[in-house]
Amino acid sequence: MSLEFASDAIELDGVDLSDREFWGRPPAERHAVFDALRRERPFAFYAEPEVPLFDIGPGYYAVTRYADLDAIS
Repeated sequence: MSLEFASDAIELDGVDLSDREFWGRPPAERHAVFDALRRERPFAFYAEPEVPLFDIGPGYYAVTRYADLDAIS
């Protein structure tokens, strides 16, 4: 996974929330990604991760703004 965290220029196409490496990155980097997602892609779509012995699913949307999540719920 290669992510760039220079100021506000985060390349969101390189972000995969299903990737364990993402969750192992420093909290400040993860927060910067979520700030960018809330700003630029509040309903980001991700492919389903491959899990041994399971069929690959259709993917999922990551809803990143609280107001949207509240409205959906």
